[in-house]
Amino acid sequence: LITHHWIPNFGANLQCVAAAAALHGRGLGVVVLNYRPPGLVARYRSLVSAAQWQEHEAFLSSKIRQSPALATERDLRTFCTENCVAGVITGSDAVWRLVNGSDREDLAFPNPYWLQWADTSEYRIPRFSLAPSAMGHNLLNLPLDTKRSIVKALRRFSLLTVRDRWTMRVLQRMGKGLLWPRYCPDPAISLPPAAPQAPVAGSADAGPYILVSFHQTSVESEWVRDFTSLAHAKGFR
Repeated sequence: LITHHWIPNFGANLQCVAAAAALHGRGLGVVVLNYRPPGLVARYRSLVSAAQWQEHEAFLSSKIRQSPALATERDLRTFCTENCVAGVITGSDAVWRLVNGSDREDLAFPNPYWLQWADTSEYRIPRFSLAPSAMGHNLLNLPLDTKRSIVKALRRFSLLTVRDRWTMRVLQRMGKGLLWPRYCPDPAISLPPAAPQAPVAGSADAGPYILVSFHQTSVESEWVRDFTSLAHAKGFR
């Protein structure tokens, strides 16, 4: 599994844990490919405190099985070949965001999340996508050669799924009849029952609850008040 698992954001961490749990639940052994190009790691480390970085690392270490740190596509290919990996899955999360002209390892094409490196001299590693997203980025605005390379890469997938209609429609238009991705919800919205559940802070027996997160100025206070009243009426905290 290759995804944005180590980004210092618990949403990114959670989607990886959920994807791994879903695959485990179907009897698959899962190793998260620990793709960490040094430049990208340095960028994200500069955005958070050392304490927060350690919290994310500790969370991941306790929840998922990771490969050693892999800095390049060659490292990824070597690890999978040496360990006889039976298949590679990309996603979930916005692993298919691309920005024209970017030189970032996660925003430029090609990058490892499109799995072109899975072709080896020995054999072609089967590849799949599990609810990835372009997250609103219009891939149709990319150069023609890039779009053709994307279509060629995705046609080699044994199973092609995406998590949202935007990504589905963009890929369908780009493929011109050659790409027909299926819809697959992000695993993070439906963690298996075996996944650990965190209690509400300060209230171990609070019962069911709803977590709401938004920018302070993006939602009207009346909406928050009305939503809270409805949630309480349904027995949620």
